[in-house]
Amino acid sequence: MNANQTESSAELFDRAFVEQAEYLEANDLLRWSAQHPREAELIRKLTGGGAKLITGPRGCGKTTLMLKAYHQMHERGASASFAVYVNYKASLKLEPLYTERSSASYWFKQWILAKIYIGLYESLAEKNSELGSKLGVTEKSVKSLASRLELGVTPGPEQTAIELDQLKADIDTTIEALGRPRCVLLLDDAAHAFSADQQRDFFELFRQIKSRSVAPKAAIYPGVTVYSPGFQVGHDAEEVDVWIDPYSTEYLGFMKDLIEKRIPTHIYRALQGKPDYLTLVCFAAFGMPRALLNMVRQFYGSDSDDGTDSNIDFSFRKIVQAIRGCHENTLGVFEALRLKLPVYDNFVREGKLILNVAYDGVKTYNKGKPKNSQSVTLAVSDDLAREVRHVFGFLQYAGMMRFAGKVSRGEKGNFDLFRLHAAGLISNNALFGDKAINATNYVYSFTHLSAHAFTRIGEQALLQGKGVSECLSLALPPCESCGSPRLSPEAKFCGSCGRPLKESSIYKRLLQQPISVLPMTETRVRRIQEHSRIRTIKDIIIDHDGKELLGVPRIGPFWARQIQSYADEFIS
Repeated sequence: MNANQTESSAELFDRAFVEQAEYLEANDLLRWSAQHPREAELIRKLTGGGAKLITGPRGCGKTTLMLKAYHQMHERGASASFAVYVNYKASLKLEPLYTERSSASYWFKQWILAKIYIGLYESLAEKNSELGSKLGVTEKSVKSLASRLELGVTPGPEQTAIELDQLKADIDTTIEALGRPRCVLLLDDAAHAFSADQQRDFFELFRQIKSRSVAPKAAIYPGVTVYSPGFQVGHDAEEVDVWIDPYSTEYLGFMKDLIEKRIPTHIYRALQGKPDYLTLVCFAAFGMPRALLNMVRQFYGSDSDDGTDSNIDFSFRKIVQAIRGCHENTLGVFEALRLKLPVYDNFVREGKLILNVAYDGVKTYNKGKPKNSQSVTLAVSDDLAREVRHVFGFLQYAGMMRFAGKVSRGEKGNFDLFRLHAAGLISNNALFGDKAINATNYVYSFTHLSAHAFTRIGEQALLQGKGVSECLSLALPPCESCGSPRLSPEAKFCGSCGRPLKESSIYKRLLQQPISVLPMTETRVRRIQEHSRIRTIKDIIIDHDGKELLGVPRIGPFWARQIQSYADEFIS
């Protein structure tokens, strides 16, 4: 019997649809997580020696794998590595320091080290070890330091500095006392913040902390991660892609197993009763478990606070609505880069046009072709302009497309292959060239892809005949003193008047955004605005105990927590 059957409907809905793995209890994480097709290999890399960078878009399962590795190391005996898990999701809270203080780099590194010490103390507590009393800094002092820095407060001279050498010595002492071969630092959301300065400082420290006894592992994102000048991927750390290939033979089994473990048995059986619909939804998730859970959630328990509504609507209309919503949400992650990386505003705007050209090109290619020769793949020349390649990197970060290898066509040149998001293909009716979506035909084509079916599109076509410099220039803010344009993103002083160039804070800008940018229905947004004082992301963050949200009709404890998690995710 499904373990979920022993729980109330309200508790099931509240817990089973928690999207971020870091918010799940350990037992729930292990019983509700399906096994990644390459899990044994990935866990081995995460629990063994050497520095690793696990990469993939948001929601593809990086945190789940890190937490599984953490629990596995803690459950095994002395032969296993000693695990320390650290989540850096709050790193953007320190970003304003970089616009206000020359010492920002120093304090950010202090925060990184403090968070590692906090993780070290938590791991020792889980082992019921008294070794924490022997560490070079106290748990109280590092927690106080981290909390103050997250509030934007830099401690005075009385604060004892955390030294990297002291941390490494404390780790060595710990693993020696425990008889462990090494310490594995699982550094989650390491490159989540979009501050390039913060990322450079992080990777400088990442490279320095690596040793024979310390194996750091960091979760990063394709397309947006910025490394320090001395950091070389491949030399300083191995990059490991954990994004599940949606067209691999193991994919559908993995996704269906995930659904079966997360929802009540009678609900899953109802979905199984329409196998083509269920399979189409799995493909539409495009290898991202979080996207799949979001779609399945829409088929029952829709708008009630506790989700006790067990009526199942798994109609064709409903699945198309869910798939289109999945496409819009993923596109929304891409569009949010305009706020998080304003200097690349033109790249994001042009990226949406490039996607439209890609979908139209694939649709034209597929029209009239057999079901087993439909294209889901874009082929672009491997000598694309650097700016266009940057756009493709952003699209990969959001999960809108996935690199699928290279192909040579002799005199025609070499091409990079990118598979387009399945929900986007479905939403744009890009297969068969038909106006209507036929679930059975789509499923057949997705499960019988031809390695030779791809759509070649040139750079000029992607840019609709525009020049690269014309449409993909950086949106640099002018000098606040004289209004002259900036010479480069790295410029610290105005080339005209010589005055210091001020940088605006990404974090503060995100806090000022309206709540409508969060993935909520227009009805829920309007209800919040009509029945509370909440208008911006900052208002939700300040409402940490949920009192304002709980005063809104049809928002109870579950949705209050969910909305707060949306806000946290938006600013992280």
